[in-house]
Amino acid sequence: MSIVVLWECSPYNNFVAARGRSRDVSSSALDVAATGLDMRSRILYSELPCRSGNRGKRRSDAAGLSGSAAWRAPRREGGTALAPSAVKVSAQAGRNYNVPNLVRAFEILEFMAREPQGWSVTAIADRLGFPKNSVFRICRSLHGMGYLRQTQKTYFLSPKLLAVAYAALGQQNLVEKAIDVMRDLRDKTNETTLFGILLGAEGVVLEQVVSNHPMKYIVDVGHRFPLHTSAPGKAMLAFLPRDERDRIVEQLDFKKYTQHSITSRKSFLRVLEEVREAGYSVDNCERLDGINCVGAPVLNFRKLPIAAVWVTGPDFRLPPSVFDKVGKIVREHATEISRRHGFEPAI
Repeated sequence: MSIVVLWECSPYNNFVAARGRSRDVSSSALDVAATGLDMRSRILYSELPCRSGNRGKRRSDAAGLSGSAAWRAPRREGGTALAPSAVKVSAQAGRNYNVPNLVRAFEILEFMAREPQGWSVTAIADRLGFPKNSVFRICRSLHGMGYLRQTQKTYFLSPKLLAVAYAALGQQNLVEKAIDVMRDLRDKTNETTLFGILLGAEGVVLEQVVSNHPMKYIVDVGHRFPLHTSAPGKAMLAFLPRDERDRIVEQLDFKKYTQHSITSRKSFLRVLEEVREAGYSVDNCERLDGINCVGAPVLNFRKLPIAAVWVTGPDFRLPPSVFDKVGKIVREHATEISRRHGFEPAI
């Protein structure tokens, strides 16, 4: 048995220690994506014929849209209800075809993504100000479809949402082209190896291969991290075109997490120039004391960053004295992934 330390990497907070077998979760996201369902086809029904006494009413109990809040569809001649996909929404005309409980369902999912510790129906209703019975029906429906998992009275997001996320981001191919290189990088450094992308003014973890050490660090796939304290954030920003880089940097709050955190735009831009010169980036206990990271960008054929790969570990195993050595190893593996996307280093 080994001790697994669950954490959130760059930002790495909320340590949870648990005993369990070591596990390589590097292929989990691909398994989820392969079994994904089309949420839209399950929640938004296709064209439905309307029977006498039931014109315009949606068969929506399974999606938590029943009763007085049920969506009432516009009808074409002949009494056939139009599915939402057939309704042309004109913002200029100010027309608003709204499905209240569908909106609530997505607000609940977004809330649980921001606050992933798990929530009861009552807590969700209180935090979001929604009717409790509506939250109950929505959670039961999402649980039945596999998008939420339940432990006693507490709901959590399900990994099945990754199927939708990958489809929206078009990033499944990124992970497929990186996973074997990530395993090799993990074996070379014996530290947890992660892979992520930019998402607005944040980063998001797409995949990980955990360390073989008895004590290891694991981050939830899909977790978002701030850019100014993270090795992958610096790696990707450093290789963006200057105007795009500056636009994102302007949105950063430069929150101070530790005494090592970068707290000014000027200092951060100077660090990005150093990262671009070195080809790799570091997080020297900038998000959490005692946790270090070394990362490098994954570039496409235009030499633009499309992702980053990085290793993370405790500072007693990954001290500043080995940053340059590990940085070159990470950079080499990032270049190998980049070549699969058409990148060729300058000769």
